[in-house]
This record gives sequence, structure tokens and C-alpha cells, in this order.
Amino acid sequence: MKKVLFFLAVSISIPLSAVVKLPAVFSNHAVLTKSSKTAIFGTADPGEDIMLTFAGKNASTVAGADGKWCIYLNLADTAPGPHVLKVNHLTFNDILIGEVFLASGQSNMAFQLKRSENFQEAKSLPANRYLRTFNVTPTSSKLPLADVRGQWIIAAPDTVGNFSAVSYFFARKVQHTLKNPVGIINASVGGTEIECWMSKEALAKYPPAVKEGKKRDEKYDNYSLLYQEFLEKNRAWEKKYNRIDDIHALPPADAVWKPAVPPVAFGNGIYFLRTKVNIPEKNAAAGFRINLMRTYSPVALYIDGKLISAKKDDTAYKMNYFTCNIPKGKISAGPHEIILRYFVSHDRVRLPRVIYFGNIPADESQWEIFCGKNFGKPDPAAVKERPRQPGMLPSYNRLWSRLFNGMIHPLIPYTFSGIIWYQGESNAGNAAAYRELFPAMINNWRKCFENAELPFFYCQLAAYMPKSSNAADCGNWPLLRDAQSAALRLPNTGMVVLTDAGEAQDIHPLDKATPGTRLAALALKQIYRQNISSDVPIAVKAVRNGKTVTVSFSGDGLTARQLPEYHHLTKNGGKREKLLRNSPEAQLEGFALCGKDGKWHWADHAEIKGNTVTVSAEKVPLPVKIRFGWMNNPTVNLYGRSGFPAVPFELPLM
Repeated sequence: MKKVLFFLAVSISIPLSAVVKLPAVFSNHAVLTKSSKTAIFGTADPGEDIMLTFAGKNASTVAGADGKWCIYLNLADTAPGPHVLKVNHLTFNDILIGEVFLASGQSNMAFQLKRSENFQEAKSLPANRYLRTFNVTPTSSKLPLADVRGQWIIAAPDTVGNFSAVSYFFARKVQHTLKNPVGIINASVGGTEIECWMSKEALAKYPPAVKEGKKRDEKYDNYSLLYQEFLEKNRAWEKKYNRIDDIHALPPADAVWKPAVPPVAFGNGIYFLRTKVNIPEKNAAAGFRINLMRTYSPVALYIDGKLISAKKDDTAYKMNYFTCNIPKGKISAGPHEIILRYFVSHDRVRLPRVIYFGNIPADESQWEIFCGKNFGKPDPAAVKERPRQPGMLPSYNRLWSRLFNGMIHPLIPYTFSGIIWYQGESNAGNAAAYRELFPAMINNWRKCFENAELPFFYCQLAAYMPKSSNAADCGNWPLLRDAQSAALRLPNTGMVVLTDAGEAQDIHPLDKATPGTRLAALALKQIYRQNISSDVPIAVKAVRNGKTVTVSFSGDGLTARQLPEYHHLTKNGGKREKLLRNSPEAQLEGFALCGKDGKWHWADHAEIKGNTVTVSAEKVPLPVKIRFGWMNNPTVNLYGRSGFPAVPFELPLM
């Protein structure tokens, strides 16, 4: 009987103790911040006693009425470790004390080291137990969550490829310089706008953002109903106006096919597109994926006359990617005929973007088209009655505040050494809003982590899109870059310029060492007071004297770098083209002047004189404005003595 009673006592005590929980960031191999007030926190039953032991320190607290508890430790003078963290019955091993940074943003921060151009060099290095990362699993939530998913990874040849590339080069430089452990908590998701990373409370001050956020939420929450209503109305509309899909066979052998070259669009009805593709032996043997990109109407894919996959109207109008996996051995190596069958009742048939068979693109120049049935243009009454497609289901990464709720809120009140940020591409169409929202987000996070001076370092958008010889052809990325620059008015911020580190045809440049090491230089100088030059030349004022403009810069001096002979279209594939200068007689590239007529012209003269640059253009005898690097993909060579490029700008003249 005594044995039974003892067993019962043990079985009851386990659940009571096991209720104590720490977030996933407090786990084996974690790095804790070396600070006088480092937070360790978690949950438990309300009123439960919490006993903590770490690095020779003992501390205790009691869980609050909400079940939350937090203990602050003074780790400012504690050795790096490794240490063991014990909280009640829980034990975590190999815990280090050092510097911990939160890395966040969109795809260029999420971009993994295994995809970067410096991966092989990084992979060849020995394991570094003092360099670690925690990759937060992308999570979207309507309500703030209490925990994240992920695990700590130690940098080693077989793991380092999973690091965020930018954060890896940042952390490696900081760790090498300080000789302290460095941890990165990486909470990044591609394709995200800044509004996704702000709390609802922070966004509430910006009515346009609130309105758009509610619109997306409503569509997301009610999408199934909206889509079903559209299908019913659309099918009724097609029946009423006799625009029915009633041909269910491939074109006959004697069908007359006509050439079809993208981006030609054809009338609506039932159309067939065909081309040929050659499947390599390795793809056929291993299997491959066929990607038709987005389709906007019902479509079927045939290979050699056999139906492979189809999107009917119950899925087609969602505008998702059309992909299908071909198992190994199903399609033989060699040439094959591809036929796409489109049914379009009220729009137009558009040739698809490049179709990929694995990594093999179909030849766009070889498309042929056959019309199985032409409905003709709908009459005005039909057009008026036509139901509106609901469009795509908003993606989880395009919903306001939900990434904050799922990936940032659970980290509060973690103690960070600082934050590094790379984002903005998805907001490039609305720079005016970003100018307000970006500093608001920085202040939002600082408030959440209870540190009004939390260092925040970020990347300005890299060069992207085709270069232009037209001084007035600036695009919208300069406006977003300028909005990013405006956040420097906040204390304890720093920005790295990447006008020299982009690729014309790839929004995800492979060079992630440049942004990472430049971010590290900012952190080392501003946080750790290292003797590292990190000044970024910033135009302070521009003064006109006749036809000459003198621009004064902040920083530790200016220098002109030699321009490369070529610039990269895309490094993935080695595409590049010869770099053509817009101011071939000038010392500096990238300066342009505007006269009273509103026309922009490249500078004929742009020369460094001390901490100023003098600029003039023969075609602008009385300039009223000046620009530098004010293009999507500028050609520039003005640097500070730190080796950092000058910040792009547009200024009125005094």
C-alpha cells in the first residue's frame, strides 16, 4: 500500500511542477545578453514560486495573477560560460553570455547564407561555438502570442548555411572584434511591409494604415464566403450570356496554329497554346516541378496529349501559382510537346510568363495559338453585370500587425544589445507613409522592450532595376531611401548605404557581406566605442553661387573611388554589362542639376574640395535643385574615408 501511495504522490507532483515554462529562446545553446539587467522570463500557475540558478547566481520570484514571471540578473561582469540555467525542474545547458541582436525585416534579411556569394568561404571555416543564431519560425497571428518556435544553432560547416546571411556577417565581425559570444535572434519574413511588424496600438495613430489593415483583415477572414459567392454569380453570368466551357478535347490534327509572341493578349473564349521543351536526363530521372506562375482563369496542362494537371474555376480565380510536381520517371528525357488549354469567359487570354520545367524554361519565342471557340467581346449589358473577381487571398505576410503578434511580441521583454533591420522594398510605392511609419515602428519596439535608447541599425535599399542615362528618370526607390534616411533623426540609429551593392535584375543581391559588415561597423563604433571609422557622408546643405553649386557634407572626409568597368545585371548566372558614365568628364558620378524649367541634367563638373563637392552643368545656368544618387539603380562613386558610400539626396538650393 505504501508503494502505491508513493506512486500516486509522485504522479500528482509532476504536473504541478511542469507548468513552469520558458519561451523557446531560453533553451539549450542560448546566448543571453551581457548586461546589468538581463531578463529571464516565462509562465507558470498564478502564485507559483519560481527558483532560478544561473552562473553562480540564485534568484526567485512568484508568478503573477496572469501567470507571468520575470527575473532580472546582473550579468555585466559574468564570464561568457558556458553555463547551466535551472528554473525549478527545468535545466538548460551550454548557455553563453555575450551580445544578442534582434535581426528583422523582409527577404533580404531572411536571405540564407547558403544562397549568398560568400557561402563557400563561410562553410570552410571551423565551427565557432561563440557564434549562434535562433531562427524564429514565420508565424502570423491575429492576437499577440506568448512564444515562438525555433531553436538555437551553433555556427559550424554543416549549419552555417541556415543563418540569415546579413546577420551572419554582422555577427561574425562583431564577435571577432569583441572576442565575446554573439547571438542573433532572426525574425524575418519575405515580402512584408512595415505595417506587418508594428503593433495595432502603434498603427492606431495612422488612419490610412488602419483603414487598409481592416480591409485586408476582412478579406482574409471572409475570403471563402466571398469566393463562393463570386463562383455562383460567375457561373450564372456565363450561362445567361452563353459563355460556357463546352469543348473538352484537344485541337484536331488539322488545326491551324498561329504564332503567338509574348506579351500578346487575345480575345476571350477557349484557346490552346503550345510549345516544345527539352527535358534533360537528370530532371527526368529525379522528377521536377512545372511552374506556370500565376494564372487568372481555368487552365489545363497537357504533355504529349496527356492531361497532367488542371485548375478549374473553384481554384483558378484565386490567382495563385499553378505548379505541379512530376514524379521521377513519369516524363522521359528529350523533347516534348506542351499544350495549355485556357477557358476565359470575360477577360483576355494572356500568354504566361516563362514556364519552368524544373530549372528549364520553355522557349517564349516558340509559342503557337489555336482558338477553339471565340466568345467575342461581351455587350455593354453583360460587362455591367459581370461579377468582380475577389482576387487573391491575402497572404499571412501581408496582414497588418500579425507578424508583430506572432514573432516580436513573444520575445518581449528579452534583453537585446541592439536591432538590425533590412526592409523597405515592399513599401517602395508609398514612401510618404513610410517616412512616418518607420520611426514609429522603431519607437514601438523600443517601448515594447523597455529601452528608449535601444540601438537600431538598418540598411537603406540597395541598387536595383535597369540603369538609366536620363537624369530625370529616377523611379520611386529614391523616395523610399530618403524616407529611410529621415529616421536618422532618432537617437541611437545608424544606416548603411547600399547603392554599390545591388544587382539590376535581382532584388535579392547575392552580396550579403557588404551590408552585414557595414552594420557591424556601426554597432562597434556606436555601442562598443571601438576605434572604427563608420561615418556615412550626409549632405548638410547646398549653396548656389552663379551656376556652381557647393554641397557640404558631414563625416570624416570625402573620397572618389574608381568606378568598375562593368556592373552586375545578376550575379546568379554571371550576367553583367559595361558601365556607361553619365558624367564622363567629372571626378564624381551621380550628380544632377535642375533649372527653373524643371528639367534635370547630369553634371559636367563634380569635384571634391575638402568636405564639400562643387557641381555645375553647362545646360543648367541657374540651378534650383541638386540630386545625388537619386535613381533606382544609381551610378555613384562618392565615399567617406570610412569606405561607406554617401547618402543619396535631393536638395533645394540656398
